[in-house]
Amino acid sequence: GNRARDEAGGRLRYTGRFAKRVDLRGLADLWVQPSRNIPKFYGYVRADVDVNKWFRPGLWLQYRSSDLRPGQTAGCIDTSGELDPNDRNEDGSQSYRSGCLAETGQIRARLAFKPIRRLSLTAQYQHEVIDDVSLSGRPRQDISAYLIVRANPFRSFRINARFKYLFEDIADNTRFEQSLWSYVDVSYVFKKVFLLRLRYDNYNWLDQRDSTLGRIPRYEHRLRLELEARF
Repeated sequence: GNRARDEAGGRLRYTGRFAKRVDLRGLADLWVQPSRNIPKFYGYVRADVDVNKWFRPGLWLQYRSSDLRPGQTAGCIDTSGELDPNDRNEDGSQSYRSGCLAETGQIRARLAFKPIRRLSLTAQYQHEVIDDVSLSGRPRQDISAYLIVRANPFRSFRINARFKYLFEDIADNTRFEQSLWSYVDVSYVFKKVFLLRLRYDNYNWLDQRDSTLGRIPRYEHRLRLELEARF
């Protein structure tokens, strides 16, 4: 735990490699807020397998409880949509979750391909079952799917493309977000000093919330050009 954040607890972490091809990682984190006497838990197990030089599948199981006491939800994330500092995406950025989440269980499957040295493709599916206190009588289920393409055709010329589908609460698309987001990012470093980057984003809202229905059009195009000098 962290005394400055009103925490006390312990954490166990494991990292290992088996048969020169299976990477296994695990974490168990249990802590309590002494001032409120709320026990919390976060844990995951992740396995990745090098099937061959170009194919690497993986599976991730994750569980989080903001209040381990039976029937209690006092420790859940605030309904304003506060960012949980412990919930981060693969790139390190914080992951947003709508609503007040008391308990979540997540399964994530990933297929990584590298057919040639300068090209990689990653496909990922995530399914999450959530105890959202704003819903009564049923659990909430969120799904998301990704496709990521990275290419380095020559020298410092790089191409990154990403496609993401998100559906929060698949039983009712009038409450939370359902969207399709894609982008293409092209960059090139010349003379070892200047970085030129061009990025195009396309964002489509697919849900039936009032805020989405009032949006005309229901999609956005974003174009960004950057020039960076490094000394």
